[in-house]
Amino acid sequence: MVGEIIKELITLLNKPTIYNLSAGHCKEMITLPLGVRVKLDTSKKELVGLESATKSY
Repeated sequence: MVGEIIKELITLLNKPTIYNLSAGHCKEMITLPLGVRVKLDTSKKELVGLESATKSY
């Protein structure tokens, strides 16, 4: 039901969306850096970073 509501709301924005992603504070997780450009390919179910998540000073 939550997935249906999210799908309905996001469809109005015409934006690609991921849900049921193990990110954040869970046992099997990935880290998603903020402010980094990514490419989201929903047909391949892929999220690819387009730039480094770290800066050198």
